[in-house]
Amino acid sequence: MVTDASGALGGTAVRFARQCGVTVIGVAGTANADFVRSLGATPVADGPGLVDRIRAAAPGGVDALGTGQGAPSRPRRSSRRPRPDRAARRPRCRTTRRRIQPRGSGNRDRGPVQEALNLIAAGAWTARIGRSCPLDEAADAQRLVATGHTHGEVILLP
Repeated sequence: MVTDASGALGGTAVRFARQCGVTVIGVAGTANADFVRSLGATPVADGPGLVDRIRAAAPGGVDALGTGQGAPSRPRRSSRRPRPDRAARRPRCRTTRRRIQPRGSGNRDRGPVQEALNLIAAGAWTARIGRSCPLDEAADAQRLVATGHTHGEVILLP
């Protein structure tokens, strides 16, 4: 499961997981359900009742949680205790059975990253642009980004 699956970081996490053949539940706002689905994840609406919707989408439980926030998930999002038989397992790429390890933590297999770069170069992975604005509107752009409701990247143009 990936929280904030419609954001830049969460969307990338969904893409990497799908590239490895992992089934993904993407938590995002209802307005972003189609986008999350286009990334290959099963969309689940964020907000009150989230735990029940996750249980409905994954009746067998969730093996791993990734956050698209760049920080640990808020407690309300991870309130479900992991199943005892799954608690000690680390997420693994199902196609290679190797651990997915960020930030140069010893994983020397550059294959998945190279595959992602090839997809980006081919135009298969693109950024979703929510708004482009001139540089003199940078303060307005920052306020928009702070709302968390940009529906894509905010780009400043010279």
